[in-house]
Amino acid sequence: MIESVRAVSSLIVSFFVLMAGFGLANYIVPLRALGEGWTATDIAQIGAVYSVGYTLASFVTPRFIRATGHVRVFAANIAMMVVSILLCSLVAEVWAWMVFRLLFGFAIAGTYLIMESWLNEKSANEYRGFMFSVYMITAMVGSITGTYIVTLGDVMTPVLFILSAIVLVSAIFPIALTEASTPTPPTSVGFDLRSLLRRSPVAFIGTLLSGVIAGAWLNFSAVYARLSGLSETGGANLIAAVTIGSIIAQFPLGRASDFFDRRMVMVLACALGILSAGWMVLLDGSHEYQLYTSACIIGMA
Repeated sequence: MIESVRAVSSLIVSFFVLMAGFGLANYIVPLRALGEGWTATDIAQIGAVYSVGYTLASFVTPRFIRATGHVRVFAANIAMMVVSILLCSLVAEVWAWMVFRLLFGFAIAGTYLIMESWLNEKSANEYRGFMFSVYMITAMVGSITGTYIVTLGDVMTPVLFILSAIVLVSAIFPIALTEASTPTPPTSVGFDLRSLLRRSPVAFIGTLLSGVIAGAWLNFSAVYARLSGLSETGGANLIAAVTIGSIIAQFPLGRASDFFDRRMVMVLACALGILSAGWMVLLDGSHEYQLYTSACIIGMA
């Protein structure tokens, strides 16, 4: 197991740094949009094109990897994210941000694909589940870390956008300087949603709806925190609470799904999320710790 971790240690470090920059970027973008006086519809449209870019990467990135290899595509995606977040600090127009965020979504999804295929190839089969747990926890802790960087500046100035770009570009170094061998590029690529739906309709639809929920949270959690009367630190705490909840739930829900019907475990998680979200509707910034608790339960769900 130690050898498996050592084989992907540079990948894990790089991913932690990447997620710190990602966490900061996704916190400051909706707050800056709110500060510019843009409407909720504007913010939703910016978030929607981010998801469009994210989806496009699933089709396109494997072809790039096949042509040039994992490391070059990884570096190109990092560069695209850095350019995107810096442009957001320079041009405060809704239409422009839609383009910038589409590029960011494309790049981060492609980076996930590279990371996960790399991890899958380099992890021994008997420790693959453990390694992906390490990967997920690294992602969540990195994202939490990035969120708290927001306290170092003002979203209405370029400072936090520049900090996000610096952190993102720093993720290149562990990968670029690693002595470990890189994964073998795929010999063929394909994307068959119809087959996936046929094989597992519950997982397909559940994942689709989870994406809807995650997208709303990603684009509006910082806005919700600000309008609820929470400070910048309070908003970071709220987002961290959701992430901590998802970390806590990884093992018990995963094990429960091994012993019980997975569909029933999903229903239980959904019911938990509905109750907690309903509780959250009744709260505001004056109930700070209740907000954190309900957010943590939503993260678990």
